[in-house]
Amino acid sequence: MGISRNKPTIITVALSGSLGSKTRNPNTPVTNDEMIEDAYQCYLNGASIAHIHVKADDKETYEINRSSIKYIIDGLAKKCDMIVNVSTSGEEATYQGLKIKGEIDPLQKKRLSILDERPEMVSYDIPTMNLGEQVFINPRPFLRQAGLRMQELSILPEIEIFNLSDIHQASQLIQQGYLASNANFQLCLGVEGGTPATVKNLVFLQDALPSGVNWSAFGIGSMHLPIMFTTLALGGNIRVGLEDNLYYSYGQLTSNVELVQRAARVVKEFGNGVATPNEARELLGIRQS
Repeated sequence: MGISRNKPTIITVALSGSLGSKTRNPNTPVTNDEMIEDAYQCYLNGASIAHIHVKADDKETYEINRSSIKYIIDGLAKKCDMIVNVSTSGEEATYQGLKIKGEIDPLQKKRLSILDERPEMVSYDIPTMNLGEQVFINPRPFLRQAGLRMQELSILPEIEIFNLSDIHQASQLIQQGYLASNANFQLCLGVEGGTPATVKNLVFLQDALPSGVNWSAFGIGSMHLPIMFTTLALGGNIRVGLEDNLYYSYGQLTSNVELVQRAARVVKEFGNGVATPNEARELLGIRQS
């Protein structure tokens, strides 16, 4: 498990998430242009990856909109060399009274279409699970097809790990050739329906990861900092942002830039460098076109 020091640490900023809105925090970027500018300001302060969810016209609802995804990727590329990590999670819907996240479709075709925009990196959700009051749908046929398509397009998957069984499933998919062996593992702690955000749980999940993989972690809400500190001590990369945490401290709303600034300070105080986007590409094995 050991402590890894003096290496570049990758900082990801998760700009808004599927639930982010200005009602919850007025600093949340919700338009395409706001996301580009906010990501750029985070880049200037040390973030090398921007994780994005596109918003619908109401500026609150998450939607799969390929035009918006392309606009953000192209717009940010004009400003800097930041890596864009696009969410492939499903849209919210209702099926026979059941709230779902995803499609009643084994291949989740709308979600697969995101890959045609060729971002450098995308999220890859493993489990079908209760996500709050919703059922998050991730069928095996979709996981296999998405993993193969990512390899075909040289897109790096970021495997979202909510529970121990997700690590086992991901390892199987890698062994079977459906997922790239250099996939990045993101340990997601504190999500409703997933593993609670505690230091013990983080250590347990990290210890269960396949040997030698790249990994990152985050904790929701008040466990944000304990998970960040422990992740650094365990040699992982870190994620911050308004998707995971709306507050800098108790009762004090924050911004993505402020969270990235703190993360960069913590990384440097720990004794590591803050990875540039190109260093992150090298560490993660992202092929540059």
